[in-house]
Parts: sequence; C-alpha cells; structure tokens
Amino acid sequence: MTHPVKWTDDEIIARIREFAQANELPPPAPAEAADELEACLGHPMPTLLRRIYCEVANGGFGVDGEVVALVDTGGPWYSDEESLADICLRGPNGPEEQAIDPPHVMPLVTLGCAIWWFVDLRSPHGRMWGWDPIVTCPHPGGSGSVGVLREAGRRRAFAPSPAWE
Repeated sequence: MTHPVKWTDDEIIARIREFAQANELPPPAPAEAADELEACLGHPMPTLLRRIYCEVANGGFGVDGEVVALVDTGGPWYSDEESLADICLRGPNGPEEQAIDPPHVMPLVTLGCAIWWFVDLRSPHGRMWGWDPIVTCPHPGGSGSVGVLREAGRRRAFAPSPAWE
C-alpha cells in the first residue's frame, strides 16, 4: 500500500496561489474580516483555511473553484451568496434556510441545487460535512447528488448529518 504525499501548509498555499494567479481570483480578504466572521460564529476557522482566505484569495479556490468568498468581492460571486460575512450577519433573524445554524458549522462550497459542503469549526482540522436537503435533486444523467458525483468520477460521499449540539 502506498501512502499519499503529505504536503505542508506552505506548499498547499503556494499551489493555491499559483491557481489564484492563473485564474484571476479576488485578492486576499483582510485579516479583520476573518476576525469578525470568527467572532460572529463563536469559533475560529481552521488555520489553513484562514491562511488561504487572508494570504491567497477571497474565495473561488477549491476542487471546483467554488469556495464562497469571506467578504463581498464585488463580483464574481462563487455561489448564490455574496459572502460568508453576509450569511453570518443575517444571523438567526434571517430566513431559516439562510442563517448559519448551528453556528459551528460554516458553509464553504455550494454544489448547486441547494447542496452545500460545510466545515465543522469544532474540529481543529476542519471536518467536512455534505448537506443535500432534497437528496433526489434532478441532475442530467444521475439519480440524486451522490450518484451524479460518482458518475463524475469523484470519490465523494455525503456523511450522515452531524448531531447538532
């Protein structure tokens, strides 16, 4: 059995920086914006994620290039949401489907059709959760989101919903 190559955070940052420059991603978000989001959520972001937002690009990176911006980029948006700060600031008084609840589970990537990847901020390494409220969301050539992802050749599966504590 071969072991995967382990990259340092600095190597990951360098690789994402190359991608950001080649794809004209927005400039990094200010550290103060990360501080404000973490205060709003009541939890720090995983260190590497915070570094990417504040040292490399304010959204647009990731496997499919659709990580939501930390603060409004003025366009392009990488989801139907302007930014994570916008979602957080709506708080519990916003529409139920738009507020971050529970606050330790931060939306990160939208896959379309209401499907999101979230980061559990209680986990120091940023455990990921997939959420599909529809499950049978129609996609061309597929029978639901998991089937579509498998057909696309991606090795992803949606974890069961975490126990919201």
